[in-house]
Amino acid sequence: MKRASIQAGATDQLSSDGQTITVQTIYTHPNYNANTHENDVALLYLPQPLIFNSDVAPIEYANECNTKANDFQQAYLYYLSGWGVTCNSCTSPSQYLQATQMPMIDQLTARALNLSYNSLYTRNISLNMLAFYQTNTGAGRGDSGGPAVLSKNGNKINVGASSWGYYPKDQLPTIYTNIRNYSAWIQTTTGFNISKASSPDLYAKDWDMGKQPSGVNYLWESEDIWVRNQPDGGINDTHQNPEYYTQANNHNYVYVKVRNRGCLPSAAGAKVKLYWAKGATALAWPTHWNGSLAVAGQSLGNYIGEYTLPAIQPGSAGLAVFQWRPPNPANYVGLSTDPLFWADEPHHFCLLARIEAIDDPIAPETSDLGANVDNNNNIVWKNLSVVDLNPNNIVNGGRMKTGASVLVGSAWNNAETYDIEFANPPYFRGKPITEEAEITITLEQRLWLKWQQGGFQQQNIKILDQAKYKLLIMGSNARLSNLTFQANERNLLHLNFNFLTQELSEKHLFGFNVIQKRHHDQSVVGGEQYAIGKYQRTKFDANAGSDAQIEALETTTLSAYQIGEQAIYKWYDEAGNLIYTGKDLTVSPDVTSKYKLEVEATIDGFKDYDEVEVKVKLFAIKSISPNPSRNIININYKANTANSAYLIVVPLLTNATSHQYLLSTAQTTRTIDVSAYPLGQYPVILMCDGAIADFKNILIQ
Repeated sequence: MKRASIQAGATDQLSSDGQTITVQTIYTHPNYNANTHENDVALLYLPQPLIFNSDVAPIEYANECNTKANDFQQAYLYYLSGWGVTCNSCTSPSQYLQATQMPMIDQLTARALNLSYNSLYTRNISLNMLAFYQTNTGAGRGDSGGPAVLSKNGNKINVGASSWGYYPKDQLPTIYTNIRNYSAWIQTTTGFNISKASSPDLYAKDWDMGKQPSGVNYLWESEDIWVRNQPDGGINDTHQNPEYYTQANNHNYVYVKVRNRGCLPSAAGAKVKLYWAKGATALAWPTHWNGSLAVAGQSLGNYIGEYTLPAIQPGSAGLAVFQWRPPNPANYVGLSTDPLFWADEPHHFCLLARIEAIDDPIAPETSDLGANVDNNNNIVWKNLSVVDLNPNNIVNGGRMKTGASVLVGSAWNNAETYDIEFANPPYFRGKPITEEAEITITLEQRLWLKWQQGGFQQQNIKILDQAKYKLLIMGSNARLSNLTFQANERNLLHLNFNFLTQELSEKHLFGFNVIQKRHHDQSVVGGEQYAIGKYQRTKFDANAGSDAQIEALETTTLSAYQIGEQAIYKWYDEAGNLIYTGKDLTVSPDVTSKYKLEVEATIDGFKDYDEVEVKVKLFAIKSISPNPSRNIININYKANTANSAYLIVVPLLTNATSHQYLLSTAQTTRTIDVSAYPLGQYPVILMCDGAIADFKNILIQ
């Protein structure tokens, strides 16, 4: 029997995108009645958790705290979705996810509509059911189990699960199970009480439902903090990188969504406090956020301000809004000599929002920021990059087209050993960046020495250039291991992303994570997520030219074909060592060798590779003279490393006899009398150790 599975994060049934998990157990309501569809509700237990992200996110289910009786009324529109049939005569479900908005009607009205259409449509619609109705639309075959979602003051709540309905689907009500009536059964079955009945519970999401500890992998990517370059965040929650403005009257807008998952309203006057810090994989609380750290007069973090919240009803959400002018990223270039900071990494920043309420206090904290965020649902953290659209405001070296640096190390007053992991986010659709781009790491010298002292422990990492501390990531979940940092000691690493023209897909946006973990237990300290946008461009091919054949001690020039735009041409030997930068490479190998050409477009860092082989002939007929001849010819040859050698003179006439001449491998010249040969052309073949080594033609006339 085939087991059920779920696919999350895809809107195409035929797509392999998203996350697919086989269901371990199905918990059907014990009082389900297949005839009446009463208690038509079930829970699916997954043996592994979903990874929440922008495509897969948890949603609250209706319960006695987040919904009240007046939430179920005709004045609201509810969002219904599913993969069911799209017309009354359709027999196959839709390939793509469908959605519609519909109002709710009461049970008596819904039953009356069914009976007026067909007197046989007599099924009861109980108070455990919800009815949605709007002509020309409705759920249908294949939509069963799909949600009905209520948007309640900025918070989305699943109030119903599609259950049944009569046909035609676009003329009659669609009946959903009223999830609120089953919240007690859900909480008993799952063992997770979603609400605190005795108090309000304010929280912001970091891809969770406010559970403490959250157990979220990427604590620094809260979806409830976003930045807009204009004051439209109340209707647009798409995050924008904040812009550094030189004008004092220009600023960005930071939005923090605060939700109430408790059963009581929160008291008015709760504060949302917002802070910024320079980005790193290890940040301490509160020193990196309160303005107490600075280098060369540049603050490493500070308090932005506070926002006073109104009372927030259960199941609702409020929005805190801040104006922010971030520091000039150019101020943070060239500070690597200070052990507290790093070089040429001006853009990475972080935001931290803290909800402080008398009736919902923050749990005790330590200097470990990651643990604080994990254990408190009213602290959230956001990575971001501050950009400057005017390149003249960033000093030379500060803007990086194809990569960016990040600080790793210790943010605390004790020495500890860490691992640095490099991984594709599990939720980005399509090809991950490790399959479409070349990702290199350059380590600061001090970081390289730490890795060396730790025994060069690694996974999916290849050393490209030891002299320049340059590494190549060979696949996802790569890592540098066993790096010991002293108290408050941090170093720099730089990631570079070069898209490969032969691997290009239609995908435009990629993500990549740098995660710092404690070596002894692999607990997460912090991290940074890179968002990499790919330019659409004309494809180019690296072309190193045709293979060449030379004799030993000879030279040949390999010439790369130009790609029609500014580019850097680099040549590597078979060991991967860079041997020349430029379009034309002159070589004189002793043995047959292969050379790799790398072509990198200057404008965007796109790359392609080609390979060419230079064959060195160990044995050769160097010359024949005179040619043409009628009497004597002298053949100069090279066969000094052969065990045996001879020449074959082959007439082109099929009935003629060929001639063989034994050669001394210690000699270089052989004289042959051809006066008895009929006139014509003859190939002269050099045989060394039983194999053809070379040939030339002679003409007898």
